[in-house]
Order: sequence, then structure tokens, then C-alpha cells
Amino acid sequence: MEFSKIEKVSILNLAITMAFIDGKMTESEQDALLIPTKTFGDTELDFKVLMNEAKKIKSTNSVAVVSQMDDEKKMYAAAYLGTIIAADDHIDKAELKLWKLITNICDLPIMTASAATEIIRISQL
Repeated sequence: MEFSKIEKVSILNLAITMAFIDGKMTESEQDALLIPTKTFGDTELDFKVLMNEAKKIKSTNSVAVVSQMDDEKKMYAAAYLGTIIAADDHIDKAELKLWKLITNICDLPIMTASAATEIIRISQL
């Protein structure tokens, strides 16, 4: 499975939004943002470029891109977003509501946070 640059940027944009929805981004959430870098072999410089681009695009554009991805990519995106909200061992109600909203409007698979973290763990093997 290979994501295009715009797909990576779009998923990252949604992940950043989720991490900040409770008003703060914890260190463990920041670390979790790096997961795709480890999974797909991007460098830290690649990640910084993607992060800068993710901060510039609108969430509506991200939703449009993610909505058009195939089922395998959607599964990964849903798991990645679930891992972000579970990263600090505290799932805020606002984080959960946003994850459910994104899941609904992007037609992502529904899963628990523990299932999400397991999918991501397996993808890194």
C-alpha cells in the first residue's frame, strides 16, 4: 500500500486537528504523528515537509481526499487517527466525537481505539 503525497498530507491534517481538538497536543500525540514516517519509510525531513503542508490545507480538502481513498487506505487512516487520540492514554470526549465525525463523513471503517492501535502495531512489523 502506497499513499500519494496529497493523501499523506490530508491524513496528517486530520490527525493534527484531532490532536489539538482538546486544546493541547501531548508529547505522546506528537510521537504518534510520526507513525506513517516509520511505516512507509519516509525520512524526518519528508515528515517535516508533509507537516508544513498539512498545516496549510483546509480540513474540508482533507476530507475530500480521504473520502476517495480505497478501502485498504481508509482502514489505515482510521487506525492512524484512532492511535492519535489514544496515544496519551486519555481519550477526550471531543477527540472521540471528532474521530466519529471524520469516520462518518469519510466513510472510514468503524473501530475501537484498541483495534486501531493493534492495526498500526501490525503495520509496523
